[in-house]
Amino acid sequence: MDTTELSRALREATEGLQAPPTLAAAVLRGGRRRRTHRRAALASGMAVVIAAAGLVVVKVTKADPPLITTGANPMLTTPTRGDLAGDKAYLDAAVTAFDAGMPNEPGKARLDRPHVYWAGTTDGGKVAVVVQKVERSDSTGYVSDGTIIEAGAEERSVIGLLVGTKPVLVNSFPQPYSTPTRGFAFVYGPNNRNVIALGAKNLSISTTWSISPTSGRAERDWKPMVERDGVWLGETGEPGPPENIRVVTGDPAKAGYDQSLTILPGTRWSLGTDRQAKPVPEGVLRTKPGDVFRVKGSTSRPLGDNVHETLMAANLLDPLAGVTPTGAQFIVDLPGGGSVVAIEVVSMFIMDGLFLAQRDAAAKITGWTYCGMVRKDTGGLVGVCELAGQAGRLAIAPGMALTYQVQLDGGIGGDWVDAGKDAALIPANVPTVHLADPRGRTEAHSLLAP
Repeated sequence: MDTTELSRALREATEGLQAPPTLAAAVLRGGRRRRTHRRAALASGMAVVIAAAGLVVVKVTKADPPLITTGANPMLTTPTRGDLAGDKAYLDAAVTAFDAGMPNEPGKARLDRPHVYWAGTTDGGKVAVVVQKVERSDSTGYVSDGTIIEAGAEERSVIGLLVGTKPVLVNSFPQPYSTPTRGFAFVYGPNNRNVIALGAKNLSISTTWSISPTSGRAERDWKPMVERDGVWLGETGEPGPPENIRVVTGDPAKAGYDQSLTILPGTRWSLGTDRQAKPVPEGVLRTKPGDVFRVKGSTSRPLGDNVHETLMAANLLDPLAGVTPTGAQFIVDLPGGGSVVAIEVVSMFIMDGLFLAQRDAAAKITGWTYCGMVRKDTGGLVGVCELAGQAGRLAIAPGMALTYQVQLDGGIGGDWVDAGKDAALIPANVPTVHLADPRGRTEAHSLLAP
């Protein structure tokens, strides 16, 4: 499960309630490998998302007793499909590679022998889809509109994609409650050009999105995927980052987030066959969710919970990307009134960007600017946002002291200025900021666009 899935479900189920901004990240950290025994008592309208393939649904009404129905993952028992279904040697190799690549995931123990649901030859090479039962969850499920999902009463499973003549685990997915209707898609192959999707029908694929010059809205180019004996296959066309790939069910021209499938990039593929000894890397926020840094004693309030919606309205986020996790906020009061707030936003664990919100005197967002990708390998500098009208550049470096040298006429350096800690507004004509950590180590970083 990713933060997009988790955040979307939490937002829908808890509309009108307040939750700490670190909730989604904390749930994901706790749910991946810990074996804590936990049973949540949930009030109506609250939700806990469980990564489960089989569920018990309890329908509760005021007049009727609970009606319980069960669900199981049919992939566990369906005879192997695909043109390689009769190749016993390949199926055995796929199961062996699945076992070798799954020592630590999911957090619950895997049960019984893995089963090859589909094995076939694709444009990206030989492929096997392997599924295995997992220990039942010890958690209570989901409450919404009088429906309770009891995840602990039915089986769970995990699905892995293996690729190659000598199979290698590309990625794995503990199926969430919504899998039967929304589905999921693995990205694999050289240059991330191949996609295999399961759990949904009538699928289309898109690899890029852009802002239409006529409508001013985000648009995508779509092409249909091809069904082959229980799976859907597609190609991305031109090589590109997997985080841009989207697969939807139904009419793509009308598809919203609810019609989009969960996309699983080939993380382990890119690491090679030694993936078994490594954790899956994820684009982790460089700043801490919930932290608020006020530049030069700013008194403006932080951004609210409409960051995603307003970024979407500004066409700065893919409309099919879902809710995205956010990091710390850096607030600057403007001399003429109003304020700006820089915030880190991660999309699909991979695209880690810095955005700047412009606000009026009432702290209402009036616009957004994309500042660029968060800097990952440049020491203490997280990023730089340029303010409009030559008002300067906001340099962001949590935990660091910032200084700069005044630029005199002719580019001659003048006095040094202590700009503050964590973040600072640097004059537009200053090209470099200097940072110092608490131990006195110093760094110099260009403020110009890389």
